[in-house]
Amino acid sequence: MGNLLVNWVAKIQLLPHEADRDLLSLTALHYLLKKTYCTDKSFGTYELTLFEYTLVKAKYTVLEEKIGLKNDPYDMKYDSNVIERIKERLTPLLPYIDLRIIDPDEIVNKLEPLFPSEMITDAYRFRIEKKHEKLQPMRGRLIFKWKNFGNDLWQAENRLYISNNGFTIGADPKLKNYKSIMGDLTIKGKGIHRWDILVVNLNDTIYIGICGFEEEFNKPGDKGFHGWALGSDGYIYNKRDWKWNSSVYKIGDVINIIVDMDSNHCYFGVNNNIRYENFGHSFPDEIYPFVSLKRGSKLRLISY
Repeated sequence: MGNLLVNWVAKIQLLPHEADRDLLSLTALHYLLKKTYCTDKSFGTYELTLFEYTLVKAKYTVLEEKIGLKNDPYDMKYDSNVIERIKERLTPLLPYIDLRIIDPDEIVNKLEPLFPSEMITDAYRFRIEKKHEKLQPMRGRLIFKWKNFGNDLWQAENRLYISNNGFTIGADPKLKNYKSIMGDLTIKGKGIHRWDILVVNLNDTIYIGICGFEEEFNKPGDKGFHGWALGSDGYIYNKRDWKWNSSVYKIGDVINIIVDMDSNHCYFGVNNNIRYENFGHSFPDEIYPFVSLKRGSKLRLISY
């Protein structure tokens, strides 16, 4: 697997329930984990989810049966011989799972029996040393794709068109009313989560932010919206309130979205000028990135 292929696969969400039916072999997964272990490039899967995907993949190579749809990837109710064979497949990959950025509670409750004790100890020691820092629970730089990528019917009906392998979203020039679209990644877990969006085209005010599941924010004041949004007009919007943020943006600017899941606050910046200003109330434990645009405006998630 060459570097180009590694970078391409790294930006795909590797989900446990798909591990027994996708085309990524255990050998290729091993190579991917090794090459991206300390990466500063884009990555699309949270570390805990990445381990769960790896575990299901290892189990599948032994059992050769569909297991991804089972609710619990940690289910190891097999005879001792099968368990040993699974561990043989899994063990070479474990050094390339970054336990340091996984929530210690998850390690205690789920991972301890599956990892060597020295790796567990090193992870705990690292968290103690970094106890005053907030870590991102995903290796590299967070990336996702826009929902309904590949769904041509949805795009035609909503007049929002996704291109650039799922990273660019553009509105039909004749779309007069705002339409919103969410990213396909659930923002969850503790720590800091950050992504950057480039303004490719801007024909009217657009909104970039976060929302809860099945919430919509087509325009300010929408009923039922409880998230945060930064408008290109420089205002932050939350529910039916708004506040001047001084972060006006234009074509060519990069919008920075930073979500602190420990304090449940969202911060915005333009071209890395972050304004750490609280506004509104805390949000749910699971949220989604979203944008709302019209009249030919276009945005692109930055892939590093």
